[in-house]
Amino acid sequence: MAGQGNIAAAIALGFLLVLAAGCAPRAEDAELILTTVPAALKRGETGALEVRMIPNRDLGPARLAARSADPSLSIGPEAYEVGTLAVPRAPASQPGSPPNPPALGLVTIRNFTLRAERPGSYAVTVTLAYGSGSVTRSITVGVGE
Repeated sequence: MAGQGNIAAAIALGFLLVLAAGCAPRAEDAELILTTVPAALKRGETGALEVRMIPNRDLGPARLAARSADPSLSIGPEAYEVGTLAVPRAPASQPGSPPNPPALGLVTIRNFTLRAERPGSYAVTVTLAYGSGSVTRSITVGVGE
């Protein structure tokens, strides 16, 4: 009898794992981290939108673009041709080093210039487009007096 309970529990656990795997979010091909510099912009002053691109796989020729639906926020340039983004790779193990050293690769960073002529909140959409797809992120840029 106890063996049948274990089998039923194993089947139920397997079913739950299958359900969880079907609901798990798919990893995107790249991460985009957006930051404004300074964090709070002032009307009429120039700031920057910093975009850090971290690929999760090698991406063919890539293009990075930023846009705002509100013409009161100017963004320049409109886009960058980024080229190929490669996943950071760990160097080969050397005698005496750990067996699996971490991959400490370079992070590609591009800056867009921001300038708002009036105070408010502006939605900015950044898209990294590459051969087989794209990744899009949004940020709200706050502009004060």
